[in-house]
Amino acid sequence: MTQLNIRGVISLTPFDTNSCKMTIARFTLRLKQIILLVPLIVSCTASPKQRVITMLDDVESYINERPDSALAVLCGMDSTSLTTRFVKAKHSLLHVMALDKCYMDITALNLLTPAVTWYERHGSVDETMKVLYYQGRIAQENKDQNTAAVYFARAEEYAGQVTDKHALGVLYLAQASVYNTVHNLAKEKEYTEKGISLFQASNDSMLDIALGQLAITYLSLRDWAKADSLFQIGLAASSRNLNAQAVILSNYAQMKVLQPEPEPECAISLLDKKQKELGQGLSIQDAGAYAYALILLGRGKEAKEILIQIEKQATEYPIASEAWISQCALAIGDYELAYESLSRARFSEESKIHNIG
Repeated sequence: MTQLNIRGVISLTPFDTNSCKMTIARFTLRLKQIILLVPLIVSCTASPKQRVITMLDDVESYINERPDSALAVLCGMDSTSLTTRFVKAKHSLLHVMALDKCYMDITALNLLTPAVTWYERHGSVDETMKVLYYQGRIAQENKDQNTAAVYFARAEEYAGQVTDKHALGVLYLAQASVYNTVHNLAKEKEYTEKGISLFQASNDSMLDIALGQLAITYLSLRDWAKADSLFQIGLAASSRNLNAQAVILSNYAQMKVLQPEPEPECAISLLDKKQKELGQGLSIQDAGAYAYALILLGRGKEAKEILIQIEKQATEYPIASEAWISQCALAIGDYELAYESLSRARFSEESKIHNIG
């Protein structure tokens, strides 16, 4: 809460108590009137440029907690009011931040151009790191993990100097996701835990979602009990973040069919929740887990219908498609198909890792 440092002293003549009370009441009323007039005075006296900067500063103050509100304000601003390179740069960076935090499309390469152009020469340490991070995020969304990794590494060079620990924690989670892509589980765990450490220190709302991401790491490490515990924390924490919850539901469902003692009914329930309650479709990996769960439950005919749809996507998404086709084939005793599909999945995966490396 902002504290007012009132320098003036009000001297009250010590006559009767009622008079004192009336004087205090008049002072309090006048103080309230002055406080209410301050925004109006600022609005009337500030230049158009300063009003825009004030608005952008205000958006920046709540963009992490309410990115949807920030995005609405940024999109509602008149483009003709963005009159200087500094203002355009600040609006550009905040716009990309809001889009990304709202899980919206940031694949257009020119989205960040004003910010890159300005901040590479005039940016503070925090601004420079954020621009590099979002250049990496744009590359990541364009499926260019190699370029994303380079930008993230350059952004990390400022880690010891930045003051925005939320932004640094988010950067660490992004780096963890790159390591996940190349199956470097030790580095993935290291960077996820770096992010969690920062979020814990500042009681950041990203903490529980980061714990959900750590659950995915433990899933890869086959630490089933730890992953299960973290997935449950992530689900509880992401109740207001539907996109984050969808990611957790997907990975939690996959764990439920891959763990030593599978729980296919639970996996199906989790994926049904993703579709029915969150209104999101199933990914290739979701569909594979769903088909495998059906096979484990003896519902092979239903599983076959899903597998036919997965096979149609195998050319475009070979790793996810072929891996689940292999898993399902193994479950029904078709060892030849299981081997062929697994070989195709591994070949595609090795090619992808080579490209990133």
